[in-house]
Amino acid sequence: MMMLGLAVATTSQAQNGPQRDNRTELGRYDRGNSRGDRYLKPNVSPEQMATKRTEVLQQKLDLNKSQTKKLQALNLKHAQQVQALRGQLAKGGESRCSA
Repeated sequence: MMMLGLAVATTSQAQNGPQRDNRTELGRYDRGNSRGDRYLKPNVSPEQMATKRTEVLQQKLDLNKSQTKKLQALNLKHAQQVQALRGQLAKGGESRCSA
């Protein structure tokens, strides 16, 4: 019986440790630097999005000029698709991604 009381006391004590309150002044929880922050930036053209993404990947992967050129084309195509989907969602329409 004494062991049970000791176990309960230890468990409840462990749960009463210091807790962080991550709420902002608006009452929302602050998640820190999350991936969603990138969508809060002002509208960027598909060309700018593709160029930035290509530059980042070119440096990370040490791509040659031919690879960089192909990647730029792929990134531009993807950025244009993303922009089109965002436009449809902004209008309230449903869309399906065609792969």
